[in-house]
Amino acid sequence: MRRLVVPVVSVLAAGIGGTLGVLFERKRLQHGVLSVVQAKPKQPEDAVDAVDAPGPRLSEIMRFGFPGYENIKAKDDYVLSYNRRLRLANWVSEHLTVWNVYNKDLDRGRCDFVGDPSVHPLFATSNDDYRKSGYDRGHLAAAANHRSSQDSMCATFFLSNMSPQVGRLRI
Repeated sequence: MRRLVVPVVSVLAAGIGGTLGVLFERKRLQHGVLSVVQAKPKQPEDAVDAVDAPGPRLSEIMRFGFPGYENIKAKDDYVLSYNRRLRLANWVSEHLTVWNVYNKDLDRGRCDFVGDPSVHPLFATSNDDYRKSGYDRGHLAAAANHRSSQDSMCATFFLSNMSPQVGRLRI
């Protein structure tokens, strides 16, 4: 009888713990998603809040739904999901319009590659990661597609929007 009680209690405890863990995780995800999707655009006081504040076009960009809900970063003209383990974006979503693409008055040279202030420094990529690696910083949301304002174009230069791509061969 005693041999039967210990395994049964262990299985029950694991089952209850697993069920509570799944319920807790679902509840946490629901709160995280709702706070991103239903948040009203606010007027942030400093630039760090402005980076991750949902842009006015969030509902337009994500009209067909989110491919995943891990670490969503909403910028003015694009939305991305950041993978902290790989230090890369899982996915990037953008909605292109004529007004975003054809503004010729903006200068790409005024933008610098910078770390995303909305990503914790332990999980962020830096410019040093690309230096002498043989890889270039490849835009996932291209700068040329985000010409609605100079700030929108410069927001595509965050390193969270970059993926390593093979650079030019130097002989």
